[in-house]
Amino acid sequence: MRFRTCAVLVTAFVFSVAGGASGADIAIPFKAPIAAAAPPWTGYYLGLNGGYAWQDRPVALGMNDPAAINGISLVGGLSVPHEIDGGFAGFQAGYNWQYAPQWLAGVEADFQFGKIGGTPSLPLITSGGGVPGVVNFSENVKWFGTLRGRIGFLPTENILLYGTGGLAYGRVDHAADFRTDLAVDALFATYSFSCAGGGNVCFAGNSSQIQLGWTLGGGVEWTLWQNITFKSEYLYVNLGHGSVTMNAVALAFGGLVSSSMTLDTGDVDMHIFRAGLNARF
Repeated sequence: MRFRTCAVLVTAFVFSVAGGASGADIAIPFKAPIAAAAPPWTGYYLGLNGGYAWQDRPVALGMNDPAAINGISLVGGLSVPHEIDGGFAGFQAGYNWQYAPQWLAGVEADFQFGKIGGTPSLPLITSGGGVPGVVNFSENVKWFGTLRGRIGFLPTENILLYGTGGLAYGRVDHAADFRTDLAVDALFATYSFSCAGGGNVCFAGNSSQIQLGWTLGGGVEWTLWQNITFKSEYLYVNLGHGSVTMNAVALAFGGLVSSSMTLDTGDVDMHIFRAGLNARF
């Protein structure tokens, strides 16, 4: 009887321990796998940059009416070399998506302030007496910006090689005038002009407008420290066609149409090289 009682008690104890252990196992919480960290280049960034822009191209002068065509003759052809250059500084912001271990896509916008321009002179001669005159011309890009896509390759974890291209825009100011030492009056059909001589302005004009175009280039960016990167970049920027029309300041005969000439700058374009720093977030 005692043996049976002991056996019952031992059996009850074993089942109670086993049941407690089973309950303890069930009570252990399920541990979800830790999410993988985002690739190091993925995310937003903001930075500063500065650089230099330059371009050489010809500008061409055209006469717009019979008075200008017959009253003024060109010396050395219709065009003259035109060089623009200057420094700039600005900022950029963008987003990178590292969609594969060695590949990245993104978008970037930037805005630059500066004074990029030039002031060529075009020598002329009036047909009335052969006294030389000159067209003074200036072109200045006061500010510009771009909105571009980027495709990059990561040869190492900390170095990015990329190509980029997209929209470009900027404010371009043009000014031009024609001066001569010779007093000249010209009247053809309904057009006329009058030059007082003595180096006074005979024709003058200016324009200021925001021009749209495109840009294409590439660069390299590498990690300096944690989330700080340094970049070096080249871009070709084309802001579209530019020109400035010069109208006669005074007429030889009242009531007639003012004579004019146009200085065609061609495409307002430039090569730019810049360097900058980005902070990734």
